Amino acid sequence: MFILIVACKKTDHPVITMPVEKYKMLKEIPDSFEKVEKFYEKSKVEIVFDFNSGKFKGKYKTLEFKGKYNILKVSSGFTKGFNYKVELESLIKNATEDKVVDDFVRQLAICNRIYVAPDNLVNTKYVRLEMSNAENEEKIKFVLLK
Repeated sequence: MFILIVACKKTDHPVITMPVEKYKMLKEIPDSFEKVEKFYEKSKVEIVFDFNSGKFKGKYKTLEFKGKYNILKVSSGFTKGFNYKVELESLIKNATEDKVVDDFVRQLAICNRIYVAPDNLVNTKYVRLEMSNAENEEKIKFVLLK
């Protein structure tokens, strides 16, 4: 007689294997890759996001920030990419009196949706990361060049 016992770790959400890499913020994501590349090089706002743990860290010009989102649900996008439903667990930043930085941090704090997708399914040149709130259509847009 042969008995096989398998132990599985229960997770609250499916684990999507995505690399932990640095994304840079763009005000808009243009259609042409050349423009994406140009804006990417000029960007001084970056975020490193771990899609398994929900931890993130980054810089807004010289201001450093870090935090963690609880990942509540992960689902596939309509044609490509993944949608993450999240809630903020923690967010730490240095004090500042810059209204633009404060607005950016506020958007991170109220974010409850993250969408990640390649520009094309085949021969991907970049990956987009959009952070938003269900009640607010304003999105923070980041790009990772491949």
